[in-house]
Amino acid sequence: MRVLAALSTALTIAVAAPGLPAEATDNQTLANTIREHIVRGIEAQTSFGDMTGEGAFELAGMRQVSASASDEQRYAERGITLRSPRIFRYSNTGVYVTVAKFHFNGNIPETGDELTIIGWSNIGKDDGFAVKYDAEVTDLGSALILCPHREGCRRQDRAAGGGFDGPVFEFQDQVDASRRMTNHDVGYIVQTFAHKPNATGCVQAKASYVHTWNQWDIVQLEKTTGSSFSLTLGWKVIDLGGSHTNENTVVQEKQNEVWAAPSASSHTGCSDPLSIGTSTPITEGSSSPQPATVPLNPSNVSDGTLMREPSGLVAVAAGGAPHGFASWGELSSLGYGNAPIRDVAAGFFGQMRSTPVDGTLVRRADGWEGVVAGGHAYGFNSWDEKNAAGYGSRAAVTIPGRNIDALLTTPPTAGAIVAKPVGSLWMEAVVAAGRAFPFGSWSEKQSLGYASSRATSIPGRDFDALAAAPVADRTIIAKPVDGAWMEAVTGGGQAFPFASWSEKNALGYGSMPAVPIPVRDFNALASTHVADGTIVAKMINGIGLEAVVAGGAAFGLASGTEKATLGHSGKPVVFIPDRNFDALASARVADGTVVAKMVNGIGLEAVTAGGQAFGLASYAEKSQLGHTGKTVVFIPDRNFDPMAAANAADGTVLRNGSTGELAVILGGKKRIFTSSADFASSTYQNNPVTTIPTRNYNALATA
Repeated sequence: MRVLAALSTALTIAVAAPGLPAEATDNQTLANTIREHIVRGIEAQTSFGDMTGEGAFELAGMRQVSASASDEQRYAERGITLRSPRIFRYSNTGVYVTVAKFHFNGNIPETGDELTIIGWSNIGKDDGFAVKYDAEVTDLGSALILCPHREGCRRQDRAAGGGFDGPVFEFQDQVDASRRMTNHDVGYIVQTFAHKPNATGCVQAKASYVHTWNQWDIVQLEKTTGSSFSLTLGWKVIDLGGSHTNENTVVQEKQNEVWAAPSASSHTGCSDPLSIGTSTPITEGSSSPQPATVPLNPSNVSDGTLMREPSGLVAVAAGGAPHGFASWGELSSLGYGNAPIRDVAAGFFGQMRSTPVDGTLVRRADGWEGVVAGGHAYGFNSWDEKNAAGYGSRAAVTIPGRNIDALLTTPPTAGAIVAKPVGSLWMEAVVAAGRAFPFGSWSEKQSLGYASSRATSIPGRDFDALAAAPVADRTIIAKPVDGAWMEAVTGGGQAFPFASWSEKNALGYGSMPAVPIPVRDFNALASTHVADGTIVAKMINGIGLEAVVAGGAAFGLASGTEKATLGHSGKPVVFIPDRNFDALASARVADGTVVAKMVNGIGLEAVTAGGQAFGLASYAEKSQLGHTGKTVVFIPDRNFDPMAAANAADGTVLRNGSTGELAVILGGKKRIFTSSADFASSTYQNNPVTTIPTRNYNALATA
């Protein structure tokens, strides 16, 4: 018989839930509304790295009336941490809310870090969460919200056939790995209650967690053995084989307390920091209930809420961001014609998020749906794809098409964590410089500082496209080195490391945060070559000296006019360390690079080999020689002309554009290979081969 017994303790959260109705005429209706909005507030969370700083969920009118208790209890064997639950009272009503948070600390395998797939857990099948009270109260309903970091927070319904008031979840042994709880994931239980009529004294509340193995189940328990606590929500663990019953639901108990009724004001030992005993609560059966009016909180507006500023502008909230309607006709066409509109203060929209929170589902009028990650929207091609990404049961918020278009064209924010399904598990990656860099293991993700960052699942094809995307210029990336960080700026697909913070600051990047990426990716970017056409610069006495890169060589631009004439205006300028700039400026152009100069407004192109430029007479010739599709880099005449007059360096391998004959330059002359075998057996077999026009090939003297 192996049962991991329940842990009861207490845990802290500052509650939030804006958008309550103007009036609620009874405790149950008000409790349902409050609970629903608190759930939505929790579902909007994006990070659960610690157990404090939850102030974003504050609800106007909600006041803490319980004793402050922050003691932690840890369920050592499986890594659960709980704190004392907080108890709140809404305004001067008779509705109370108990919020308890459950924090998972160690539920990941100790082996398998070599896998590129993250996640598994033993937080599991038929585990139970509970809130208990030591006096009879009126249960006004509860909700369990679980937040697996790959999927986001969502309400968890009780298991089918459970037959009890409280929620139960089934995560262990699920085929759908996105629903498993792992390290740094959290769960909340939100329970609403009212005092029984004529109640006196204190009410004490406890939070409980029960973990079982597969052969055990949890059923409702009216009274815990050996405890004075009756259960509004709670369970006992039973052996499904019938050989034994274990009712030891509590290992450790951490209580919190609240006044039971106004008449209890003389009672000692209870916490009453806000003197709620002087108020007049709504009681069951009251004929004169007190209205509840709650202003919206711009930091936490529920999805689908319509808002109107004094100017008349109406917007719908999606992911905490406002999406304005151009007209009443547009509002109606999107299905909001009969929806209530909440009036808000001027400037309210400006206090909301500028982009939807990660994991927000948005919908267009034509039925298209997508998920937002890092400010970018990724569309689902089908319901199956949506379901595979873990969103099958979630509804999307309909917003104007122009807002969808903006989300589709906005580059993903650096530092966003995205994921794709791989079989029954997930692969995660961090976005930096417009590319997704996958983590090789949980340990790697943790070492880069993303352990508490929740991943947003996106369609697999979008994940793959991000992983293969070009690296954007002027992004600061980092890798861990001996307990510190090495940073670099990206330019033309290459990473240029800074020698110090002073160097980073001198180049104008001092205020730009770095995005850590896996070491192997950092090193690969640092060893790649700058893309043709990239504009790099170095700082000289506070002034930038710019150059355009072609074939791994930098060609200085004398002025803005020259830069514009050569077609390089508008390109981002990447300031790089002097040592990198100078190395590029002294490098020889790589063989096979296509460069050009401007002649009377027309480009004269040439292909380079061994430092020499061989002119291309026409597009047809360029195509016949196999140089189409290459980036053409316009360089100053002073650089182009010497290259056109130069002699190819010794060791350069050339191919005759007409016959395919191969030759190597030795002593300024071409030495022709007699056969492919002759070339393959030579010391030049690994040198790049450049195809040049026949006229240039024939003009070279033969050795």
